[in-house]
Amino acid sequence: MKKFYYLSLILLGLSSCSDEIANETNETNQQNTTKTAAAGTALSRLTFDWTTVPSGADIGDTRRLFSPSEINFLAKKYSVLSIEKVMGGYKQADGRPDTEKGFLETAKALKAANPKVAVLYYWNSLVYYNYYKGMDANFKEADWTRTVYQANGEPYPINRKHYNLDNAEFRKWWVAQAVAMAKNPEVDGIFVDALGAAYNIYSNKKYALNYALTLIRQLRAGLNTIPGTPKLIFFNVNINKVCPDGFTEANGTLSLMLRVADGAFMEEFNVPGRAYNKETAIKILKGMQFAARNNKAVIFSTFPSFAVTPSFDTPTYLSLIEKSRKEIDYPLAAFLVSAGKYSYFQYSYGYNRLSPGSGIDHGLFVRTEAHGSTVNPEWYNQLRRALGAPKEDAVITGQVWRRKFANATVTLDLRTTTPKGTIVWNTAATFYPKG
Repeated sequence: MKKFYYLSLILLGLSSCSDEIANETNETNQQNTTKTAAAGTALSRLTFDWTTVPSGADIGDTRRLFSPSEINFLAKKYSVLSIEKVMGGYKQADGRPDTEKGFLETAKALKAANPKVAVLYYWNSLVYYNYYKGMDANFKEADWTRTVYQANGEPYPINRKHYNLDNAEFRKWWVAQAVAMAKNPEVDGIFVDALGAAYNIYSNKKYALNYALTLIRQLRAGLNTIPGTPKLIFFNVNINKVCPDGFTEANGTLSLMLRVADGAFMEEFNVPGRAYNKETAIKILKGMQFAARNNKAVIFSTFPSFAVTPSFDTPTYLSLIEKSRKEIDYPLAAFLVSAGKYSYFQYSYGYNRLSPGSGIDHGLFVRTEAHGSTVNPEWYNQLRRALGAPKEDAVITGQVWRRKFANATVTLDLRTTTPKGTIVWNTAATFYPKG
């Protein structure tokens, strides 16, 4: 019965989606006609240089606001930051999280510490996270969400309802919520999560991709109504879960999305404990190169060892930090051989959920001691070292990638089941201050 209901929804949507999408696409294109030149300046909201490894991250703390020292660390170390749902741990009167309040307070604090840091609002395009004030009595849950079932009849992973992307009224509401938040001067743009994930969930892939594209086009049109420098759009690309075919080809998911968006979040490269997949790794690297060639931004997300461990006890935490420092060269080399202007490196999961008793640090900060709150200014030496601009594009020989920078020579060897990254620093590659 569940399967029949879900299949019926898909078939009903397919019967009308082509005309609806065509009409909405034409409307969006008309709205964008006078915005083409201006839309290209959204990247001016990003700061970028090769002085050290350029860094960006998706961040959040579900318990509390970041401390002043944490805010200063984030605002000075990173060029672009997306702030996640449930930031700050605020509650509404009904007990639901108040994401908007925590986000805005964090955005204002980051901008006060460094006006140049770009701040993005996290906004999921597929999964119904009921964590927002905007999801009030006017939110039509019965019409705008559905439970998605797998072939075996079980609910789809992430045991939550999913949005009905084929509902035009829902899309109008979704865009309006994002635009309202983006109007705040502290907000540089929107990070659209799970935009490609519909590809995996809907049985008809063209249907899923068309509605994802419709949503992001409508978002662009809405953001273009905000006066001033155009706002940024980043979207999530988790190649381990979505976009299995046609990635960078003319009609591939990344290519189509980047015609509208300004940047992509390349998620979950080299997750500790996950089996290495050479083909996926190469696809991510080529996707980064594709974005760079097309003057688009990328946040390259990879995890240190201690981001996924359940233990935060001495000496485990401190030893895992040292392990993570030793292991950074492989993901960093992968980033450097494929990075371009507006490419940013993230070596953390992002969330900092140190809830009482659990003691799980997801890698956002390197701390001086287990259960401590002080950020260690040592951070990662490779990220504080003078890098300098690249002297060339990557030179690829078989499965070995090499690239020279002003102060480093980078080699990425993908020939074996244990990939290796090597960074040889010039003696002139001095360290920048720890703070």
